[in-house]
Amino acid sequence: MTSLDDAIAQRLRFSELIPVAMSAYRVSDGRVTFTVPNLFEVVLSITGPETSDYWYALDMRFLVAAVAGDELSAEGKNKFLDSQVAIYTRSRLPTRSSSLAEASDYIRCQSTART
Repeated sequence: MTSLDDAIAQRLRFSELIPVAMSAYRVSDGRVTFTVPNLFEVVLSITGPETSDYWYALDMRFLVAAVAGDELSAEGKNKFLDSQVAIYTRSRLPTRSSSLAEASDYIRCQSTART
């Protein structure tokens, strides 16, 4: 996976406008994982090193904390949201995007709607 890791790292450094909230990321195993604290974590990959190659969403988690007085615990809420995300992403999440900013805007909009 080193060549794919290198292609991802190169694209992130030289070809993509990374939203400030997504500036903390890690690249490994042919994937990049972005974590936006208290909002979401998303795992993406690419089909190739060219800027015209698409980004694919492989996994996404909403990072939600329990609010005092909630009926659901934080663990229960996360399990519920993870199941809802799985259903939602299969039908609505654009699985390929040509820009990280476009994917970030979509995910941020969905995560703020859920908090």
